[in-house]
Amino acid sequence: MKIVLSLLILLLGVNLSAQEVILADYFDIKTNSGNNEPVTGQIHLKSNKDVLTKAIPASYTFELLSDPSGLFILTSKRQNIGQMQGLLVGELKLKNEKKTPKQPIDYKLTIALKDGNTTIAEKHIMVHVVESTMWEHLAEFYKKETINTSRLYGRKKLSDSKIETLLDEIDANNGQMPSVSPVYTKSIDEIKKIEVEWEKLTSYIGALGYAYANKQSAWYNSPKLYKGIVKAATAFMNSVPVFGSEIDNPMGNEIGDGLQGLGENGVLSHGFVTHQWRLLDGLGAPLVHIMPALRKDLKNEQTEALALQEATYRFYQAFFSVTPSRRVMNNDEQRWRNISDTLYSEGAWSDANTSHRMRSLMVMGVVWNDYNRPITYVPYWYDDYYDNTAFDGLSFAKGWSPRGIIRDIRFWCSRLSVPSHMYDQSGFHPDGTVSHHTGHSASDIAMVAYGFEWMKEINKAIKYFQYTPFPIEDSQYQFLADRINYTYRRMIYKQQLDYVVAGRSNYSDMQKFATKTLTSTINDLIKGKSSTTHIENEASFIDLGKSIKNNTHKHSESVAFWNGDYVVHRQENTDNEFFFSVKQKSLRTSGAEDFSKIRKSWHAASGVFQLKVDGDEYALSTLQAYDWHVLPGVTEEWRSDPMPKGAASSAGPGLNNYSGVLANGSLATSAFRYVPTPGGVHKKMPQYASATAYKSYHMTENLGVALGSAITRKDAGQGKNIVTCIDQSRQSEVLYYSINGDKHQALKTGSNHDLNLVMDKPSWVFHKNKGYLIIPDTPQTLLIKTGSYINKTDTKAKPGHNYVVAVDHGVHPNEKTNAYHYVLLANVGLKDMPKALKSYLANYNTISISAETHGVYNTQNKMAQIAFFKAGKIFLDKEKRDWMEVDQASVVIREENNHKLKLSFCDPLHSLETEFVKITVPRLLKEGKYKYSFQGIDTINGESVDVTCDGKESIITIHLPDARDGAYYNYREAILAGAPVIIEIPKQ
Repeated sequence: MKIVLSLLILLLGVNLSAQEVILADYFDIKTNSGNNEPVTGQIHLKSNKDVLTKAIPASYTFELLSDPSGLFILTSKRQNIGQMQGLLVGELKLKNEKKTPKQPIDYKLTIALKDGNTTIAEKHIMVHVVESTMWEHLAEFYKKETINTSRLYGRKKLSDSKIETLLDEIDANNGQMPSVSPVYTKSIDEIKKIEVEWEKLTSYIGALGYAYANKQSAWYNSPKLYKGIVKAATAFMNSVPVFGSEIDNPMGNEIGDGLQGLGENGVLSHGFVTHQWRLLDGLGAPLVHIMPALRKDLKNEQTEALALQEATYRFYQAFFSVTPSRRVMNNDEQRWRNISDTLYSEGAWSDANTSHRMRSLMVMGVVWNDYNRPITYVPYWYDDYYDNTAFDGLSFAKGWSPRGIIRDIRFWCSRLSVPSHMYDQSGFHPDGTVSHHTGHSASDIAMVAYGFEWMKEINKAIKYFQYTPFPIEDSQYQFLADRINYTYRRMIYKQQLDYVVAGRSNYSDMQKFATKTLTSTINDLIKGKSSTTHIENEASFIDLGKSIKNNTHKHSESVAFWNGDYVVHRQENTDNEFFFSVKQKSLRTSGAEDFSKIRKSWHAASGVFQLKVDGDEYALSTLQAYDWHVLPGVTEEWRSDPMPKGAASSAGPGLNNYSGVLANGSLATSAFRYVPTPGGVHKKMPQYASATAYKSYHMTENLGVALGSAITRKDAGQGKNIVTCIDQSRQSEVLYYSINGDKHQALKTGSNHDLNLVMDKPSWVFHKNKGYLIIPDTPQTLLIKTGSYINKTDTKAKPGHNYVVAVDHGVHPNEKTNAYHYVLLANVGLKDMPKALKSYLANYNTISISAETHGVYNTQNKMAQIAFFKAGKIFLDKEKRDWMEVDQASVVIREENNHKLKLSFCDPLHSLETEFVKITVPRLLKEGKYKYSFQGIDTINGESVDVTCDGKESIITIHLPDARDGAYYNYREAILAGAPVIIEIPKQ
């Protein structure tokens, strides 16, 4: 009986202990400290977060059970944070007349949570005696960042005299600044845009912080300014509702529901309550820079310092508040998709805004003045919030529950490399691209904003934790190195990143990004290494940065970025250097967002087909003189009216499911069914695009063939002609053209022309080192505009002189005008053009069967690049001896020699319902089973290819990722379904 009773008591003790968790991960104190110096790092209770609904028992205390050093005392305190009353906090201090040694040493202590005389929980801790505390390292680094990052001081600076006036006002009004904003004298309902007023106030307080931190300022480290900042920051932070009961018509009782309730009630915008850094960032510099002085006042329990500390802890709870619609755990339509499905969702805040959030997170790491206080008390972030519900065992942020500010920040630093599982999800894709905004359930391609900022934030994290016990792991160095080394190596040509993949930065200086932003990121990563850090590809990574900076970067490859509907065909290291690219869109993908007042990027994913030779053909100076209604490769109405404003993603994805990009290292093909939004599934989006078409692009060696068919008008638009833009670029030399074999004509640089040229035979245009072959099947009009005849979209931009070459399809394309066939040629001369046209016509067959098939076939080496818009069989040669057949929509490249056949394939439907595709060719191949892998930023094992023979034919069956393959592909099957499959098969 005694044994049973003992076991029962033990079990009860374990259960009781399991209900209370002590948060006490890290403690340090400086060498030679004495005089009751507090240890940095307090002791906290996880259940402090629940005090709004369940008070911490008055009988609870923290006690020091064991201290072999005899140096420390532990005091229990009760703390209030706004409406959160009676939080239990433990504080370690040196005993009277005790000092820490002169040399670093670690002391092991045992602490306990007690309920009267009953021990609830015990924990062993280590107090580190150090020459410099971790807090000092964090503060020293981030003080500089707050001044170098304008958002952290509100992007505002004030004159010395203005500061003097403001300080007098702050002192006279108990911290308030009525001359700056009416928020202190009017109710929230009386102020039209309270969020604007809040941001204004944080910018003024931020400007005070900037002056306090600026050694050149008369107010540098001024005691008067310090007091002003303390008062102003306290008054402002306490004026912002955090708890639900602090607003009229509350929507909930969770911590943070004051702010979110204003969003639900329509007082605050959705963008404000989901982008909380707009409220907090401006306070970063003032709070961080006054902390050394504030710590002294806190030690002395000075009243205004304690008030600021409480205000800070209260106010920053708003940072982790989340709008109710995004708290839903099992909603496939919410921002982070179905959070409860941990196989396919990375949880809350798994997006590129982590880079924005890191600013205030790192501020909190300093102003918390503690290591162990949780970063938030907002309850739904904790791992026990869903206990005894359908989501028992899950957490809101995958793999995280708050446990202490430093560990918490360290966790969020690990969210700078989040993998994607689906297209309508932020994350880093296996093809090397990255997505942030997924407007209308489609992935963008954000290789500058926001994606690059997301991945490069690790450099700040490295410096932040550089001299702490929690350094960044090698894997995070490796992630950034791999992403830059693989993706940007392939996308940057002659110091220019392709603007169509730059996200919202598409109208920025892409040379500056490559030569400064990218290269400095590479240098920062290398500088941040410790003596033990290992980066596998470090040498090539460093060399990439140097070569881009010196304009010696060379790379030759054809590569498909299939998650972005983007393909590159480039060659360097020879005299024949060029860069072709195609950017398409589909139900899965969209183009560049546009936040500008004058919208431009509406068509930046509508089949943009570019050729660079010199590298600056589409540089910012060229884009500033652009008519953005006609982008190279795009088939659309040549409108003259402004593009619609509204949401940055209003241009939307495509309504087409069919879109495939395929490359195998030396050749590239892409095709898509151009059906722009809006439509049945996007009725709320503005109607602007007018055309639909079947489009394909075929790149081999120094030429790129563009085919279009079944071009139709889908909307009235402005009633202007639909055209296919062959190119729009800067005219730096004489532009030449030859129509129907006639003698070429010249258009001088700087001249202005508006030509309508009727073609009924193959014709050509030439500029500098680029040639354009136009092959009409029926009489068509070629349009050439230069200079002032180009309707520049950005009328405020610097002047430039561009040229546009386009094929006219008429207002209502008919069977005689609803197709096109043109070729881009790299590195040709004027004298080469007639020969180049003749050679192309002699060596290539093109196939364009309306809405069925597009293809290019080289009659000399039997290379075929085919876009099957549906299942079918096509003959490649005029004699109909060579052919190819597929049993579903496909994009295929076929190459061969005497010994083998090389087949490259992608599924343009990215279907998870299709288990395999069968491709039949009139060749006898070696029967058997072959393995393939997907080649992206990592090599991923694919499935198998079965080859069987039937008479003189071979049937190639490619097994594809499908809905049953989740576990095999680490639950990324949806974003691998359209990846290129490349296989070499011996001939019999």
